[in-house]
Amino acid sequence: MSVDTNFKGKNLSRYSVLDKEGVKLYLSPALWRWAKRVHVDARQGWFSKGFDIEAEHRHHQSCSH
Repeated sequence: MSVDTNFKGKNLSRYSVLDKEGVKLYLSPALWRWAKRVHVDARQGWFSKGFDIEAEHRHHQSCSH
C-alpha cells in the first residue's frame, strides 16, 4: 500500500473519498478489487491527525498463495 499527499494535477475522479473524522482518504478502485474488507481508524493528537488502515485480502483464482 502506498500513500501520496501530492494531489496537484492528478485526476481523482475514479477514487472513492472517505472522510474519517476530518481526515480525507482517497481510495483507489484497485483497493476495492483487492480487499475483502478495509478498516480505517483515525486519531487526533495534540499537534497532528493520523490514521491506520488495515485491509483484508480478497482471494481470487489467480492468487498464488
